[in-house]
Amino acid sequence: MIIDIIVLVFLALVVFLMIYEGPFSSIILLFCSLMASIVTMGYYEVAAHIFSHWRPNFARGVGFLLLFFVCLAAMRTLFDFLVRGDIELPPLPAKITSGVVGFFIGMIVIGTTLIGVQMLPVTASIAGFNRYPHGFARSSSGVWFDPDGFVESIWDLMSGNSMGGSPRFSIVHPHLLRELYGLRYTVQFAGKKALPPSLFKVEAAGVIPNSKAPLLAIPPQPNKKLLIVRTVVQHGSRAPLISSDDGYLRLTPSEVRLVTDEGRQYYPIGYLKYGSVFQKLTFNTAIVDDYRHVGGHRVVIQNWVFAIGANQKPYLIEMKGTARGRVSGLGVPKTLISLPPHDYPKLAYENSKLTITLNTSGKFSNLVGVAIPARIRMLKISGMLETAYRRLGVISRAINNSQPPWSAAAEKTQGTPSAGQAGQWRNTANRMIPHSNSYREPWYEVLPVLVTGQIGTDTSRSLARVRHYFQSQIIPLLDNQEPVNLHVTAGMAQTIRIAPGSWQIIVWSIGSSKMRVWSATAHVRIGQANSVDLNDSDLVVKYNLGG
Repeated sequence: MIIDIIVLVFLALVVFLMIYEGPFSSIILLFCSLMASIVTMGYYEVAAHIFSHWRPNFARGVGFLLLFFVCLAAMRTLFDFLVRGDIELPPLPAKITSGVVGFFIGMIVIGTTLIGVQMLPVTASIAGFNRYPHGFARSSSGVWFDPDGFVESIWDLMSGNSMGGSPRFSIVHPHLLRELYGLRYTVQFAGKKALPPSLFKVEAAGVIPNSKAPLLAIPPQPNKKLLIVRTVVQHGSRAPLISSDDGYLRLTPSEVRLVTDEGRQYYPIGYLKYGSVFQKLTFNTAIVDDYRHVGGHRVVIQNWVFAIGANQKPYLIEMKGTARGRVSGLGVPKTLISLPPHDYPKLAYENSKLTITLNTSGKFSNLVGVAIPARIRMLKISGMLETAYRRLGVISRAINNSQPPWSAAAEKTQGTPSAGQAGQWRNTANRMIPHSNSYREPWYEVLPVLVTGQIGTDTSRSLARVRHYFQSQIIPLLDNQEPVNLHVTAGMAQTIRIAPGSWQIIVWSIGSSKMRVWSATAHVRIGQANSVDLNDSDLVVKYNLGG
């Protein structure tokens, strides 16, 4: 994997540089990197608060990384100023000592950096590495040498002993790497990756007696204690201090975690719909809630159900990694007073469905697809778009100069441009490029521009080129949009639950001699029979070698 190679190369480079620097300088840098990492552990949330007024989604990651490297640079500069001398050792012991110390310097620096990167709003998979490749509920994997795990162990050790605080780091973050993965493991698009702490409140908590669990249809939890925690999330009035870009609060269960007094973290097994009906949750359940007007604010009230250790007490609950509330001071009564049903969200997601049908004349057995937000931010495709623009310029000139027959390719590929079409897509790309990184463009324009820029006059070579480009560039790009994955069968309708709004439906089939990509826009509204039919007129790519 790419990230394993990066770690290996970085460690080798640091070891080589420290052998050159010498043992005394290496030991000083080891102390500086260790202290910088520990200081970052203790104060990154303070730094994140500063950046939360700028870009809340990036606040934790940017604040963490900036604090670490500033501390590291400052301490190293200070030591270079104060310590002018050196210690001479025989050549062989000096090289061995420097190399060993250099390895641990590399582990701390690359491990701390990896933790900071995992705090950014990136996808669950980073540079080919997925900590839970078989699902969040299954066993984990690690990067070579496990540098981020190594740094987390140092933090736990230091926080609990010589540099201990109250509470210990391991109490609030019992399993930091799993926690960070859970924040990135989203199962449906959510514009907000962070929740401003001022908009989050823990209102109440209580224990559900075992005798009442069956009445709520809660499955048996042997040797566990059922806990209910009521949270309130306000929408907010002005960006960036808002909890949603639209009228829906979108969550994945892995974005809600409870920590107990024994340093264990738990994720909800369900929630009480309207405060009274248990709804089971898995890590693949998308939660989409409406805001209601309660007490003069637009809020979402949710009753989360956790199954914790029988002898444990709840300490805190956290949502989206940034909003945190204490549970330990609430007393945790044996019963929780119910709220009127009209205080709870309408749960539009349960009544918001889309039926997708693919009608095609051919036979395809390997059809897959996604539903993604209808528009994509320019920041994610600016480089790809500029490359397509340059390529479309080459195509335009080739057509205008009557170079090899584009008409033959056009018969094989839907979207292979004529002179006018090539110019049209090139103008579209040219219009998109100057827009700011925050600007969003519709997928129905972006996808044809990107794919058309890969087409050539030779049909077989074009198929290989487009197929490779789609698999290596387009599919990862689609995965980055937190899609709703589709399993499509031609001629059969598939109904999915999906939040109201505008979505782009993209379905593809890729083979050695055939390739098809369909794309259509769907507008989902509550209380309507939402459907979208993909036909041959919706083809973006159509290859069929050999007739």
